[in-house]
Amino acid sequence: MAIDACLQVSTYRSSERAKHQDAPSKISITAFPSARSTALTLRQLVGFARPSAANHTMSYALVQYCLCRLPIPHLERLGHLKIPFELHAAPFQFLQKHHSAFGFAWVERLVWRTHDLHKPYNFLRPELLLAQESGSQRLVAILTIMPGEDYIRHYASMLEVAQHAGAIPSNDGPIHCVLYPHLTQSIMTWTGLTELSANVEPGDIVVLGFVAELLPRFASLVPTSRVVWRQDSPYYGLIRLELRPGLVFSLVGAKYSYWGNLGGRVVTELAARRPRAICYIAKQGTLLSPDDIHCRIYSPTRYCVFDKGQACWRGDEHPAIPINPLSSKFPTFDRGLHVSTPTIVEQDVEFRTQLEAHGAASIDNELAQMARALTDLHEENPSMSRIQLLPLMFITDYLRRPEELGMTVPFDLTSRNQTVQRNKELFLARAAHLVLEAFDVIQRPKAVIVGTGYGVKTILPALHRRGVEVVGLCGGHNRVKTETVATKHKIPCVDLPLEQVQASHGANLLFVASPHDKHAALVQQALDLGGFDIICEKPLALDTAAMGHFIDQARRSPRLCLINHPLRFYPPLIHLKTATKEPTNILSIDIRYLTKRLSKLTHWNSCFSKAAGGGMMLAMATHLLDLIEWLTDSRLTQDSVKTISTSNSIAPLPTEDTQLIKTPDVESAFQMSGSCPSSTKYSVECDGAANTELFSVTVHLANEDELRFIQRKGSPILLEQRYAGREWSPFKVGMEQRIRDGSPWQVSFQYYVEELVEAICMGKRSAFADKATGFDDYARHVGLFGSRVGIV
Repeated sequence: MAIDACLQVSTYRSSERAKHQDAPSKISITAFPSARSTALTLRQLVGFARPSAANHTMSYALVQYCLCRLPIPHLERLGHLKIPFELHAAPFQFLQKHHSAFGFAWVERLVWRTHDLHKPYNFLRPELLLAQESGSQRLVAILTIMPGEDYIRHYASMLEVAQHAGAIPSNDGPIHCVLYPHLTQSIMTWTGLTELSANVEPGDIVVLGFVAELLPRFASLVPTSRVVWRQDSPYYGLIRLELRPGLVFSLVGAKYSYWGNLGGRVVTELAARRPRAICYIAKQGTLLSPDDIHCRIYSPTRYCVFDKGQACWRGDEHPAIPINPLSSKFPTFDRGLHVSTPTIVEQDVEFRTQLEAHGAASIDNELAQMARALTDLHEENPSMSRIQLLPLMFITDYLRRPEELGMTVPFDLTSRNQTVQRNKELFLARAAHLVLEAFDVIQRPKAVIVGTGYGVKTILPALHRRGVEVVGLCGGHNRVKTETVATKHKIPCVDLPLEQVQASHGANLLFVASPHDKHAALVQQALDLGGFDIICEKPLALDTAAMGHFIDQARRSPRLCLINHPLRFYPPLIHLKTATKEPTNILSIDIRYLTKRLSKLTHWNSCFSKAAGGGMMLAMATHLLDLIEWLTDSRLTQDSVKTISTSNSIAPLPTEDTQLIKTPDVESAFQMSGSCPSSTKYSVECDGAANTELFSVTVHLANEDELRFIQRKGSPILLEQRYAGREWSPFKVGMEQRIRDGSPWQVSFQYYVEELVEAICMGKRSAFADKATGFDDYARHVGLFGSRVGIV
């Protein structure tokens, strides 16, 4: 029979990884005289009830996930031709070489999808063969997969889903799977890992997972590093990268997928070389929140292995469980119990409920198996030095609860687009830093926060979210409050001078969020000491001479000297700017910021005093002017401000001495208007004593369309558009850009800190400085209205 004619497919191109044709050269059929077992049905292999989209945590994506991993078009054609189909747990090269021993006259390999042959690792996938039985004309289609108990069950379960969905014709009955036990048992030997691992030296840091992607990042972050050994084999690759004398990363990449318990076997083989630690950088699912997808890094310390719906190994019961070297530095990355299961298909809502009852926070197929392998090794060799396990996991999907099956999530396991790749790149950049930090190759900045208001409410959690250690906290008169916060968050230095915190704890990042009239002295102190990246709240100073002096010093400093203007890092506003397409399309911008903040104060506060740098203009005007410049890609000048008006609605207030009252001498509200050099007009309304909470930005475009962002306290963020002559309608934004909960100032600052920390760690301060607001830009903004608030 002409195979190409009946299936309309081409045979494998010889140029595609030809060396893998003879990859299993170490496998000899004579070594396994009874290598082939009796065939089992898919149902016998799977061992759990087959779920459907109606009760699976992936919901509608389950069937798509399964179908895209199978040669469905070819299986359909085979079904129409009444050609039976089998699953064989052996690499295709093995069957090609030994087909006659298993009763086949010939086998031919068919191409059913394009592999990413540019990937150095994890590119070998199941192959589709067509075979003719010896002594007959009967044809059999064979899907070959790498042998491994969990991997076999994984593919068997996906075939079941596909068959039930009608994508695979049933023909003469159930699909069978042929097992090759000796191949499974000896996989570490015939794939060559036993031989390759001999070149891993005791004390190395072994890196698994995204090794090809991490190698150039390690080398870039540590320019003095050098490759001291490189080895390639049909199924693996090894690169030993020396970071410094005595510290070597052994990056081990597999060209196949070591799914499920195969991951444990890989770790067992490598652990025999007594490395210092094994790092696994890969992807996993979360049971906590869909908002964590692509946004949070998980690094568990507790593990559990599930099999056939039951917990078969609990790490909490084993004192010899490996230690995570990152957990003490970044405890927030440990989100709770991690579970590994053999398959994706078994993860239905009932199973999820069971996992949740165990306290599970995350799930994959390999990580807990790796922890189990190391634990077993430690228990068998109690006198050996414990091997550490450092997992850094990229969250790719969320397991829905029963009541959430209709919920749309930003990504799932079927997602493949540019946003996924971009987010993965961000994760890999962060992961490379974290691995290097875990072993003290590089260090994240150590921060000091001055101020226990905004400093504690917004700055502190944002820094902790990015894994930055806060080593110093300085407060005001209420030392009890400062000490309470410091104790809660394990901040070692309380109200100590900057030079002392710098000397004793290596502080090198300063956030100034003290009362306004204290900013200048703190900035001056940090500049004089040197070695600090400085992020200052407004105002930088209360006179132009001081600001000019700071600008001169900042220009001579290799460190960042910035004002906290985070709105340009806020995703909704980024969407708004992107939707305008070109700044020249913007005719006008209207900004409104209304808050109850001042009206809620019942006693005199420095924010009501001009001498202390109070008033809404000094607090908010530069934020909004900076936003206008960013939206229009222009620089405002003195001619850009046409009108400024102020008002005060705050009545006299009692002081700490209840017998005295003071009248504010600053504005509680202001309005500004003008035009940018690009001719875009703008208007700003800001009221600090309003009866509502509102922040809105409306953009009027040249084609008479309008775009707007609105955020009211307690209400969802609105991104809306209005075409000329029509009503407002929701602005279409991809779900991958879900916005975190919190005020625009809190959330935008989180994004600001994320980019700030990565820029510092990666030595890319200048790139971040170009994107952020420096001392000179801030002084220019203040110059547009400073005389109105007493800054001269």
